Amino acid sequence: MDGNLMEEEGFMKIGICLEVDIIIELKGTAAATRPTKAITTLPTTQEPTTKKPAYKTATRQTTQEPSVGDIQYLVRIPDSNEYVCFNIESYPGDVYSLIHDPKRGINIVGKISVKTDYQNSKPQKRPLLREINFEYRNATIVVATSYMKVEDAVLNWQDIHWRGDQHLSLTVKNDQVRVMIGTDITLVVIRYRYPRGSSNQVYYLGFYVEVERGFSDEVHGLIGQFYSRDHRITRDKIYADKSTIKTTLIVNSRQVPVTLKHADEPGPGTKQTRQCWFAKNNGMGLIDGLYGDYLDV
Repeated sequence: MDGNLMEEEGFMKIGICLEVDIIIELKGTAAATRPTKAITTLPTTQEPTTKKPAYKTATRQTTQEPSVGDIQYLVRIPDSNEYVCFNIESYPGDVYSLIHDPKRGINIVGKISVKTDYQNSKPQKRPLLREINFEYRNATIVVATSYMKVEDAVLNWQDIHWRGDQHLSLTVKNDQVRVMIGTDITLVVIRYRYPRGSSNQVYYLGFYVEVERGFSDEVHGLIGQFYSRDHRITRDKIYADKSTIKTTLIVNSRQVPVTLKHADEPGPGTKQTRQCWFAKNNGMGLIDGLYGDYLDV
């Protein structure tokens, strides 16, 4: 995977996260790492507010062991250049509510599959995003790794432009799908192959928000909650613990310890990396409630 840092702002992603070294000077202490783009500081004032998820906690009906692999949720914090990222446990067939905005009539869910990676000495299960369903009012778009479905028409991954009524349009080019809702919401899906260099590759999808200003104050979901006007994130001072860069995020009055990592983020025709504050334990504290609250059942 390419390690170049993308300068373009405004993307949010589900993808693969890699921990790599960086260089940051903290109060005269240097951590031995690779130079990268400077981080724009988040505001340090705290504005407590709590918004509970609008989803019921789901009870799993499977005995399979969950996979906690490379799938990562990468979210740009609005009005800053900082990103947060987290992973979640996944079973084959899990469907997560990514963005839910009842006021705008938008509902987006993502379906997970799991691939066993035999490249290492010990086989590892990798959860991959394989299908995304977009609902806008009465229109539906399905983007899967092998096809797309717009209303009743089935499309393949070829360059195409489609415009429906209700201010909804779709453009496909170079393994990238752009779904535009009016002029103030643009959602991007990019198709990748995993694992790189293997003769047994499968496709997976990356999900991004390119333009988010059209979401209402009721937007929620695993990703959508970060774009609610009620959502507040501030950051404490950064410090070094051996070779790890750490801090504490204040998320709607919750204190969340995080570490600095890198997550994959694509540019035109290639994948790049982005610094992000990683919250472990399935994003506990970073997201409202528990990750199971976002299962679409």
